[in-house]
Amino acid sequence: MVRILKALLLAVSFIAHERAGADQDLLEQARDYLHKGEPKAAVIQLKNLLQGNPENADARVLIGESYLMLGDGPSAAKELEKARDLGVSRDRWMVPLARAYLLQAKPKTILEQIEPEDDLAETMRAQVYGIRGLAHISLNQPEQARESFDAALKLDSNASDALLGLAMLEIQNKQFKKAIEYAAQAVAADAKSVSAWVILGETRRLDGDLAGSAEAFTKALEIQPFDVRARLGRAAVFLATGKTEDAQKDVDEVQKNVGEVPLALYLHAVIAFQKKEFQEAEDALLKVTSALPNHLSSRLLLGTIAYQQGKYESAENNLAQYLGTFPKHLPAAKLLAATRMKLGRPHDAVELLKGFEDQASDDPQYLALLGSAYLQEKKYDSATEYLNRASELAPEEGSVKAQLALGRIGSGQMDQAVDDLKSAVELDQNLMQADVMLILTLIHQKKTDEAIEAAQKMRSKMPGDPMPENLIGAAYMAKGDTGKAREHWTSALKLKPDYTTAALNLAKLELSGNNPESAVGYYQQVLQRDSKNLAAHLGLAQIAETRKDYESMEKYLKEAREKNPKALQPAVMLSRYLLARGKALQALEVARDAENHHHDHPLALQSLALAQSANGEGASAITTFKKLVSKVPNNPEYRHQLAQVLYTKGEKQAAKAEWESALKHSPDYVPALLAQAELHVQEKKFREALKLAETIKTKHPKSPLGDQLEGDVQFAQNLFKEALPAYEKAFQSAPSPVLARRLFQTRRALGKDQEAFDGLNQWLQSAQDDLESWVLLAMAHQEGGRQKEALEAYEKAQKLKPDNTVVQNNLAWLYQEVGSAKALPLAEQLLPASENHPEVMDTIGWIFVQNGKYEKGVNLLRDAAVHAPHLVQIRIHLAEALAKSGRKDEARKELERLLKEKKNFADRDKAETLLKGL
Repeated sequence: MVRILKALLLAVSFIAHERAGADQDLLEQARDYLHKGEPKAAVIQLKNLLQGNPENADARVLIGESYLMLGDGPSAAKELEKARDLGVSRDRWMVPLARAYLLQAKPKTILEQIEPEDDLAETMRAQVYGIRGLAHISLNQPEQARESFDAALKLDSNASDALLGLAMLEIQNKQFKKAIEYAAQAVAADAKSVSAWVILGETRRLDGDLAGSAEAFTKALEIQPFDVRARLGRAAVFLATGKTEDAQKDVDEVQKNVGEVPLALYLHAVIAFQKKEFQEAEDALLKVTSALPNHLSSRLLLGTIAYQQGKYESAENNLAQYLGTFPKHLPAAKLLAATRMKLGRPHDAVELLKGFEDQASDDPQYLALLGSAYLQEKKYDSATEYLNRASELAPEEGSVKAQLALGRIGSGQMDQAVDDLKSAVELDQNLMQADVMLILTLIHQKKTDEAIEAAQKMRSKMPGDPMPENLIGAAYMAKGDTGKAREHWTSALKLKPDYTTAALNLAKLELSGNNPESAVGYYQQVLQRDSKNLAAHLGLAQIAETRKDYESMEKYLKEAREKNPKALQPAVMLSRYLLARGKALQALEVARDAENHHHDHPLALQSLALAQSANGEGASAITTFKKLVSKVPNNPEYRHQLAQVLYTKGEKQAAKAEWESALKHSPDYVPALLAQAELHVQEKKFREALKLAETIKTKHPKSPLGDQLEGDVQFAQNLFKEALPAYEKAFQSAPSPVLARRLFQTRRALGKDQEAFDGLNQWLQSAQDDLESWVLLAMAHQEGGRQKEALEAYEKAQKLKPDNTVVQNNLAWLYQEVGSAKALPLAEQLLPASENHPEVMDTIGWIFVQNGKYEKGVNLLRDAAVHAPHLVQIRIHLAEALAKSGRKDEARKELERLLKEKKNFADRDKAETLLKGL
């Protein structure tokens, strides 16, 4: 019996040893397959091994890694979790399991279960930090993501996940060059790294370099032909470039080697969708969402397909899921709004779309859709407003066209667009917004008779509704028949007395007929019914501006902003008005509030930057302008304004680069050309500056700016004879205050004083509010000893701007010189403005002394001399004041010190004479 037991034990031992050897063989074969890039074959070997030995931890790790290479996240996670449970050390399962969770779109699981523990090796901790950063990106947590990536790179400067993540963050911020730098860094660190090439391919794809992206993905596939990321990444590039067949080949290759991987199925669905094979696309997408319920791109495409097939409940369900995670995705919001309109819920569509107004204010498709929803709600004013804005923008976008059975905007020629709209009306009589868009488009095309005919047809379908009457009125107005326009707008108001659009149209009609009082009446009527109406407030502000009633203009703008606190237009207008009126701090407050409500809107950013600059916040203005330029890189005005602030801050090279960029995109942009010319003049490169003047004259022959620039360049060289005809030509073309002053200065420089004064006086007869020209004229008369004429000119200037320090100072001085009793009161009035202005202190102090107020005068003159010891006139005045007040010793010391410090100055004889008299 004992011998039998021993034999059995030997047999079991032999069998176990044999099985262990077989397992080891299968493991080695699997590793070889993986090394050769054949993960599918490796999976087969490992499955065979695990059938006989399910507790083999090494096989569990290896099969998990194989599934990972195949892009099968769920299977990889399942196997790696088993390996973990079998007690495999963390350094073998932690990182691949984290990657498996990434493939399954389970970022929260990563953050909860995968920690960069201190006892891990540094390279592994770097990998964990990198993957955690990618999880934060999935959760839309960019700050936490960047912290994780920075931690990874401190441990390993070439950590690929961190580099990929940083590239993704930079792409989100539209900093494409920086993203490419991170990707290139990964490639430079290891040219044989598949991940590095995949990173570069992805960043190039997102940057729009599709050819470079395809090249990078191809490099990755040369290293690892079965890499799913590279294969599917290249398939996505092929799809984007219209190479559907090539994309299909890559997708087929993945499915052949890996099977129905979710991302491959998704791309297959996209290809089927492009071929209008909706059922096949839907079948593939349902498999994706079965494996990955939160694969949101699939949800978006399923929603689109369901909409196309008229399955609106399904469309709403899928699109709502997508928007739940990406609430700012405008295309999905448009489609969901369209779905809700089809379900007879226009109010829900409006509520959804209104949340996108800031980011889509110049999107004609969005505007047409919102207008259509309002029309379905029978809110005619709002419908008209948005549909009209859509039709105004559409010609710039290409055309107006009915799409998705809504007033969608597409591409094509304007005539074709009109045909498309006509077809939309014929196909679906319920598409009322297509009627409206057709009429508005015809009006913008100046095909007014066709517009009137179309509007009349619309009226027959909508008896008793005011909108057709309003549109007929708009068509007649475009035709120039104001009487008919008035008739139909009045009819619209009779049908619906609170139809604001018609009332506003009548107000504009009155304004165009130079009847502002009647226009005010209409605007007031609108505000009685709707105290928040933005157009009425702004219309009243416009009328106040034309009347130069700036107090009322400010009042209406503030009311518009108060009643519409989130509206951008009144905030921008008010901020710029306040800047123009010298109320920079108030302007900044308004601009900041506008930017808070409209973070990325170009107009809000521009207003904020201008206000920051006006308040001396140059660094902040530069930051804001740079943000603006990054969002709208081809707008020359924004670059020019950035350059101006940079130049003011002393960053001349940076300013020059911005002006060059502005001209690269817009070679005819005059402000940048003028700025470059000014730089050339400062650098005494007069020939280059004159070339720019010729460029402006050639490209803008009707503008005076080319001739004006030529005059400025010649004037800067003291070539007054050459400057004069250029200024005269510019002034003849377009008289302006600047040119009037330039002509005056040039004629005086040529000794043509009579002609100079006659010319400036003639200009001021027609430009009574030109403050600077009055001051220039006054100073010229003062220099020439013509005190009466100087006083008259200064008094004109003071009426225009009573608080102008220069004018008050010079006027007070002249009053004292002619013995006027007005000198002392004006000096007293000027006293608060004298702080830190030694010339003003000198004027007031001397007037005080002349009027017997010695103590006050001496104190002011002493302060002035401390602030400006280099100004000899002030120190002589101080000495005289001290002498007059009986302090001759102090006066003598002041004069002796002055004569010792200054060897040669114009009033030295006067100072010496004054000293001798002491």
